[in-house]
Amino acid sequence: MITFITYFFAFLLTLLILVSIHEFGHFWVARKMGVKVLRFSIGMGKPLWTKKGKDGVEYVFAMLPLGGYVKMLGEGDEEVAKDEKHQAFNQASIKARAAIVIAGPLFNLILAVVLLWGLNIVGSTGLMPLIGQVTPHSDADKAGFLSGDEIIQVGDKETPTWQNVIYQMVSTSINSDHLELQVRQKDGNLVSKNLPIATILKYEKDKNILKSLGLSRYLPPVPIILGRIIPNKPADLAGLKKGDKVLSVDGKAVQYWKEWSQLVQASPNKKLTFKIERDGFILTKKVTPITLTENNKTVVRIGVYGADHTDLYAPYLRKTQYDTLDALQLAFTQTGENALLIINGIKKMITGELSYMNMGGPATIVQMAGKTATYGLLSFISFLALLSVNLGVINLLPIPILDGGHLLYLTIEGIKGSPLSEKNMAQAQILGMIMLASLMTLAIYVDFVRFLG
Repeated sequence: MITFITYFFAFLLTLLILVSIHEFGHFWVARKMGVKVLRFSIGMGKPLWTKKGKDGVEYVFAMLPLGGYVKMLGEGDEEVAKDEKHQAFNQASIKARAAIVIAGPLFNLILAVVLLWGLNIVGSTGLMPLIGQVTPHSDADKAGFLSGDEIIQVGDKETPTWQNVIYQMVSTSINSDHLELQVRQKDGNLVSKNLPIATILKYEKDKNILKSLGLSRYLPPVPIILGRIIPNKPADLAGLKKGDKVLSVDGKAVQYWKEWSQLVQASPNKKLTFKIERDGFILTKKVTPITLTENNKTVVRIGVYGADHTDLYAPYLRKTQYDTLDALQLAFTQTGENALLIINGIKKMITGELSYMNMGGPATIVQMAGKTATYGLLSFISFLALLSVNLGVINLLPIPILDGGHLLYLTIEGIKGSPLSEKNMAQAQILGMIMLASLMTLAIYVDFVRFLG
């Protein structure tokens, strides 16, 4: 229940921030251009809260949070008084109207720059990209990757952490037709290796790019010392306690957490005999792992967490941090790269090079908002920045109803010297609604398939 509430409020906060910034862009520029704003609404549908401002604008919070709008004088069919015609949207110049229309997506992109700027100043810590096991006969194995190699560059971008590696793999695969990695081998030699883009672009059910390539992160071996014990789960019921050290399972000696975890995972509903060490004494406990469903996947659990071994990971962590100016420059670059990534991703989905299963609908946004919120403020802000870029770019697509569609109308008006006829506008709006409804249906279908496996 707590997880659901966290996810729900994280989703609402995400929409509130992104929609507010977007609509404020239209609102602010409209006022600067001398166009009268009648209503500023966050949300669609039935108003839940309304207040008339001293500026004459009606401020509204509406029931459906999936959007918002700014209503301006002269946008609809209503009569405009003669003394207010100079404040009407439809009487403004093409440049003024274009500025108002583009302001919403532009403010989303500006928000992304500001958020990424702050993140770059604060800095982030991640695991250095050392390769662990390489799956035999995989793409990585065929390319010559070896355990202990360090990926120092993907394309022309340095990759100090695994997070950088994965992002650059995806970005380069969508934006280019060639994926080259620079690798530092154990002996210090620098070599170039190539990976097939097709493997990264194709849809993987678990979305694990490294696994699909045959790569795994190197993680230092962790001893089997128990941390928190979940009440009323098999470990608790068997009498295991925090601080216990597992020595063997059914007579087989185990030394590290990974091998012990694999033995447990392979033994659902089977009684296992654990030999443990506690306060200098050797004890025997019988534990029966149970099968659970987590995130639509079947897993085997006994209900324990590992002890804190932060000290083991410290030598393999890297922090990337920038001064104010470098952080700002990088934020602009990151926003531009993310925008290009989205545009090229859309192109590749249209041509069939990239699976439409990489789309995400409302359920995916809820899940990602909730997950990043539970990971911490910095993760949530990073997600917010990426989604803000997405919203800005999508709204600039030349689809009727979207801001990009309105810019297309204004471009046609500028070329032909007069606005589109009401009939043509109505037809375009219907087409836009059909296109958006189709995209939303597809996105919801992808969510449905993804969450039901």
